[in-house]
Amino acid sequence: MAQIAVEMTLEKFLKLPETKPASEYIDGRIIQKPMPQGKHSRLQGRLVTAINAVAEPQRIALAFPELRCTFGDRSIVPDVAVFAWDRIPVDENGDVANVFQAAPDWTIEILSPDQSQTKVTGNILHCLGHGSKMGWLVDPDERSLLVYPLGQQPQLLQEPTQVLPVPDLVAMQLTADELFGWLSITVVLTWMRDKLVFDNANNVRSLDERVAKMTNVGYAQVAKPWETVICTTIAASLADSRELKPSHRFELGETVAV
Repeated sequence: MAQIAVEMTLEKFLKLPETKPASEYIDGRIIQKPMPQGKHSRLQGRLVTAINAVAEPQRIALAFPELRCTFGDRSIVPDVAVFAWDRIPVDENGDVANVFQAAPDWTIEILSPDQSQTKVTGNILHCLGHGSKMGWLVDPDERSLLVYPLGQQPQLLQEPTQVLPVPDLVAMQLTADELFGWLSITVVLTWMRDKLVFDNANNVRSLDERVAKMTNVGYAQVAKPWETVICTTIAASLADSRELKPSHRFELGETVAV
């Protein structure tokens, strides 16, 4: 994390060109965020998609990745900022404004390996002190989550089946296992009776299965009943692009490219 120890006003900071990765203004100092890495980017993208899938159609809230929020003499860029629909600023055309001068209703930070947990926690507490309802601090390496509900003690969540607390405005149910399961790029193809059914590695649906050797050529040959073939190539991208869909069925003996 790059920290520039210079005296500067917030007004002058906001006139500087944006940096990549983004820089934040905290206690009169400019602190550049670390470059997002694989786990960070994966979780950030899936969280934004999952929250918006629940909240956007009903015009309840919107989740924004890497959105600059300036308030309380700080200018920070949460990994995910969720705003209630009626708090989203708009311009004269009724479009989403470029400048957000308020704390998000829900702030989510995803810890990077070289990032200061104290600094990130400080940003979450700053949000809670200026109107946020909840903060999350996600640690991909520890597979743990610190939840900061407004006016309550923080909660450390590590149990896979625990349903994660979310603000009231977002009617979303997500367990720790599901959250960190997004990091997996393994596709499991499970033979069930006479058909092969695609399923996520964290939700294998067959009752009596044995795992075949992992293929190293990027292809899975369906051979026998009750056999699960784990393909360790870039399967998650295929699933996301709908080349492999949940409940997609394959015929016996079909070669499946992954």
